Amino acid sequence: MKKLLKVILLLLFSVCSTAGIYAQRTVTGTVLDDNQQPVPSANVVLKGTQTGALTDSNGKFSINVPSTGGSLLISFIGFVTQEIPIGTSSVLNVTLQTESLALSEVVVVDMVLREGPM
Repeated sequence: MKKLLKVILLLLFSVCSTAGIYAQRTVTGTVLDDNQQPVPSANVVLKGTQTGALTDSNGKFSINVPSTGGSLLISFIGFVTQEIPIGTSSVLNVTLQTESLALSEVVVVDMVLREGPM
């Protein structure tokens, strides 16, 4: 009886896992900067997961997401990270805003290289 229960639970788990795989869809889009230029190699990540993609040289991406939606986190160095709700959209076009950082201090280091013992 225990063996039969284990087999039934294993089959049930397999069916549920497979259903989760098929309950996905593909979202595509383009990531542009604030000058409407493509942002190559921007990170596009499904929030709360390890699922991600990089934009190509034209700023385009494609990522598999659950049919229930979620949010995409889109980031690139020098730009403000954006969280975009997926909803029922299959195409998402995103414009990243430049991140303005101000330096409070600048340190200049002057080094002299010498040959031989000091």
